[in-house]
Amino acid sequence: MHSLIVQRKLFRCWGNESFLSPHYILQMIISKLNAVVFLVAILACSGYASSKIQNHDSIAVQDSLTQLAAKFYAEGNYKKTLALIDTNDSTLSSSKLFYYYGMSYAALYEYQNALDYFKKAIQIDSANVTYHFQFGRLLLQAGFTDESIEEFKCCFTLDSTYLPPSFQLGLLYNAQKKYPDKEVEIFSYLLRQNPNDFFSLYYLGDALRRLMFVDSGIVFVQRSIELNPRYYPSLLSFANYNYSKQEYKAALEYYQKAAEIRAHDKDIIYQTGECLRKLNAFDEAIAKYKEAIAIDSTNATYHAQLGYTYFLMEKFDSSISAYHKAIALDDGNIQYYSNLGIVFKKIHSVQGVIQSYQDAAQAMHPENISFIFNDLAAYCYSEELWKEAAKAYKRVVELNPENITALFWLGVSYENIPDKKSAISTYEDYLEKTKDDKEFRGRRLDIKQRIESLKGKKD
Repeated sequence: MHSLIVQRKLFRCWGNESFLSPHYILQMIISKLNAVVFLVAILACSGYASSKIQNHDSIAVQDSLTQLAAKFYAEGNYKKTLALIDTNDSTLSSSKLFYYYGMSYAALYEYQNALDYFKKAIQIDSANVTYHFQFGRLLLQAGFTDESIEEFKCCFTLDSTYLPPSFQLGLLYNAQKKYPDKEVEIFSYLLRQNPNDFFSLYYLGDALRRLMFVDSGIVFVQRSIELNPRYYPSLLSFANYNYSKQEYKAALEYYQKAAEIRAHDKDIIYQTGECLRKLNAFDEAIAKYKEAIAIDSTNATYHAQLGYTYFLMEKFDSSISAYHKAIALDDGNIQYYSNLGIVFKKIHSVQGVIQSYQDAAQAMHPENISFIFNDLAAYCYSEELWKEAAKAYKRVVELNPENITALFWLGVSYENIPDKKSAISTYEDYLEKTKDDKEFRGRRLDIKQRIESLKGKKD
C-alpha cells in the first residue's frame, strides 16, 4: 500500500509515466556518466595547469640563474658566478649553468673543479661543440694532452665548419714536433676555408720546412708576411731562411724588422750582429754583440763571437779577453780553446798557445784528447820548440799507441833536442811496430839510416 502511494506521488510530480521506460533510464545513466567524466576532466586539467605553472616557474628561475652566471662571468666576477652554486637547486641545473661554473673555476685555475663541471655540462648536452672545445683547451692547460686531442677531434666530427678546434689541434701538433704531416693536413684544410689566414700560412710553412720541403714552405711564410708584415714568427723564419742560404743582406733586413717588434730580444740582436759580421761591418757587429751581452752576460756564444770579430779586426788583446770570458762560462767547449790558441799564435805567445791546448785537453773527452796534443805537437815542431814538441808527441803516443805517425815525429823531436838515446829507442820502437807492413817501407829505410847516423855520433 505504501509503495503504491509513493508511485502515485511520483507520477503526479513528473506528470509523465514514460520516464521509467528502458530508453529513458539509459539516457539518464549516460547523462550521469558524462557529468562524472566532465568533473574528472576539470579536476585533471586543474592539476595539469598547476604542474605547467610550476614547470614554467622552474624554467624561468633556471634561465635567470643562467643569465646571472653569464653576466658575472662576462664581468670577470668568477667568485660571484660560483656563489650561485650554493643557491642553485639541483632541479634547476642545466648544461649552460655547469658550463659557466666550469669556465669560472678554470679562470681561477681550479682545474679539477673546472673539469668536473665541464663533464657534467657535456653529459647533459653532448652535441655542444663549444663545450667540447673549451673542455679540450682546459685539458691541455691541465696537462692532459692526449685527452685534449680527442676533444678537438670530437669538435671536428660535430661541426667541421667550426675552425677554432682544428687550429688548436694544429698548434698542439706543432708544439709536439712529432707529426708534421698531420700539421700539413690541418693547416691546409684551414687555408682552404680562409686563404688569408696568416697564422695557418706560417704554421703550414713551418711544417713543410721540417718535412724538408724548405723552399716550398718558405712561399707560405712569405705570403704570411704579405698579409701581416708584423707577425714576428714569420719574420724570424724568413730571416733564418735567408741566413741559411747565405743571403746575409736579406736576412739582416728581416732580423731588423723582427727587432722592431721585440726590441729587447737578445737572440735577434745577436743574429743581427752575425749578419753584420758576415757583411764585414765589424764595428756594427761588435756593437750588436755588446748589446746582446748587456741583456744576457752569461751566454758564452755571444762572448765567443765578439772575440772572433775582434780577431778578424786584428784586435788580438780584445779577442783574448772575450774568449777568456766565453771559456769561463763554458769551459767544456773545445772550439773556444782552439780559437784562443790561434789568437796566441798570431801574437807569437808560445806559452799562451801551449796553455790553450793543455786546457783544451783537460776539457776534451778522453778518446779525443790525443787530437789536441797532436795539434799542439805540430805547432811546437813548426816553431822548432823541440822539447815541447817531444812532450806533446809522447802524450799522443801514450793516449793512442796506434798512431805510428806521431811515433815517428817523436823520434825526430828527440833527435833535434838532441836526445840521442831517446831518439834511437823511439825509432827502434817504430821499426818493431811496422815490420810486417809494406806501406812503411820507405820510412823504415829512412829510420834505419837515422839510427846508424845517431849511433855513429859521439855523445
